[in-house]
Amino acid sequence: MAWMGRISNGTLGPQLGGHHQHPPVGQQPSPVQSSYQLIHHGTLYRMEELLLLMNRMLTGASVCTKLGRNPNAARHRTKRVKDARSEAQKEIDEYRNKKEEEFKQFSTQHTSGNEQAEKDAGKETDEKLKEIKSIGDKEGHTVVENLLRAVTDVKPQVPDRVEQPVA
Repeated sequence: MAWMGRISNGTLGPQLGGHHQHPPVGQQPSPVQSSYQLIHHGTLYRMEELLLLMNRMLTGASVCTKLGRNPNAARHRTKRVKDARSEAQKEIDEYRNKKEEEFKQFSTQHTSGNEQAEKDAGKETDEKLKEIKSIGDKEGHTVVENLLRAVTDVKPQVPDRVEQPVA
């Protein structure tokens, strides 16, 4: 394994046989080395071990009894974590409600401007209709007379495209 050589030259830290060194500038740490970057009380743990430890702590498993500490501490810690989650959810709900109220106020302010524009457009439409009706009342009889004259006084004409009969 490539990382075994690092134990002897000290790149994995003092717990694994050397002093802690950073990789040279411009060189990325190997995936194996980067999985050993978490430090807890001077001991390097792999990420899987830490995740298992965290899972035990969150599920209420008795980690403290293995260490010779108070077994109720884990329960209290779990209770604090659950309380923190519920408190965070309450804060999220309050923030969401606050933002919804702000949005409602914003939308009512801006839709009231649209209502005013609709009223103005309605007034303009009514004015145009009145104008058209007044013109119709004044000139309506002449329009009807012109239509009747065009229908009753027929003056047939042969189109220019049709050949005229020779007499």
